[in-house]
Amino acid sequence: MRTIPRNPLHLLRDASLGALLSASILLPAGAASTPPSRVEPNGTLRLRVTGMHCDGCARGIASELRRTPGVASAEVTLTNALAVIQYDTNKISGDRLSRVIRDAGYQAKPEPAKP
Repeated sequence: MRTIPRNPLHLLRDASLGALLSASILLPAGAASTPPSRVEPNGTLRLRVTGMHCDGCARGIASELRRTPGVASAEVTLTNALAVIQYDTNKISGDRLSRVIRDAGYQAKPEPAKP
């Protein structure tokens, strides 16, 4: 770990977010220098989600999906009762994504294909 600077306020003068993130008062040494891994989506899953009662439910489901390894993006809408997930099929399966929603307390079924 790096030592805490004598005057951490000097970090506020630096417009660089990297400087703020690499400060030892926020993250251990080296944490900010490692970029997050990007997910290259090669699949899209559309799931009908039931059991949502408010926008907070939809935001919570989307948040859980986005934290799931292999998910590039997730959008969940209450009005359509739909989750659209972009993901890497080599890292996670559609069944596992459905389980993430069920584990959050909701039901999820694949959206029927349009004729």
